[in-house]
Amino acid sequence: MAVKKENGIFIREVSVRYKRKRVSKKTHSFIGKHTSNADRVVKMLYRDMRQETVEKFLVIHLNSENIIESFQTVSIGTLNQATVYKREVFKAAVVANCASIICVHNHPSGKCMPSLEDRKITEELKAAGSLLGIKVLDHIIIGDGEYYSFSAKRNEHVYI
Repeated sequence: MAVKKENGIFIREVSVRYKRKRVSKKTHSFIGKHTSNADRVVKMLYRDMRQETVEKFLVIHLNSENIIESFQTVSIGTLNQATVYKREVFKAAVVANCASIICVHNHPSGKCMPSLEDRKITEELKAAGSLLGIKVLDHIIIGDGEYYSFSAKRNEHVYI
């Protein structure tokens, strides 16, 4: 919104800032390495995501070599749902100039089978990413001792 003042017209300038976030020692081994594999992503995030009591939806931003550049918490929901908007998923991904993303969310119930809504948002995100030139490599649901990978189309046990 432009604001007119005595000495001119002023408009907001958008600026992007990255916050530094300390990561666990376990995560150190994943930084700077090829990370398109669901098992690697789950090993990196499992403990933090499994402890959540509400649904949390994260997006991991990867460069053209599938190395993690950044991540964003897109939505923090309730006990059994988190509202995910496509524009929010891709906003930071576009600004971060990433080549692909991996979406991750948890199910506090412990059951990692995808709901109809999970399947629908995954397809919608893939379509939106295709339009933007940002590939959705996977959508991972973390449960209790297991996870579901949409790219593999199956459940896997967590081995940490």
